[in-house]
Amino acid sequence: MKRVFISIDVEDEEVLENIKQVQKKLLETGSSIKLVELFNLHLTLEFLGEINEKEVEYVMDILSSLSFNEFSLSFHSLVSLPNENYIRVIATEVGEQVDILKSLQSELRAKLKKGRFKVDKRTYTPHLTIARVKSRKNKEKILKILHSYKEKNYGTIKVDAINLKESILTPQGPKYITLFKKKGRN
Repeated sequence: MKRVFISIDVEDEEVLENIKQVQKKLLETGSSIKLVELFNLHLTLEFLGEINEKEVEYVMDILSSLSFNEFSLSFHSLVSLPNENYIRVIATEVGEQVDILKSLQSELRAKLKKGRFKVDKRTYTPHLTIARVKSRKNKEKILKILHSYKEKNYGTIKVDAINLKESILTPQGPKYITLFKKKGRN
């Protein structure tokens, strides 16, 4: 069994540097926050959980069947999820060409459903998680950071591949291994 998800990696240096600066400010609040390691930043398209080897191969076939042109996505606006009263996740929103991303994710979800995979029933809301909040400690300081970085532009990435990733949970945090990469057309 493998714990897997489908994602788009975020590797652009400008985006990573901008997010690193915000993460630093979040840590300075003294809040109980777990930052997402920069090398683990990704946009999740679908989390599949624990699946067996045969199912992993089937997901690879589904990804192989996808056809998409490379496109760009921009990241902007710092937000809290699910809301500012109950902050569990701090993320950036996705702008520029988000409709292309949503369409691609919708096609992927439909193919996964057809293959009898359990998929999230909620409407897909693309976001880039940069930190997880462990407690309400210093919530007001977190909100101040959220509001001061609300309108910031974090940069743009080129989406040239979709990845099937295995997530291995370790005491040091998750380790992600790329099992399959579907390249887009340029």
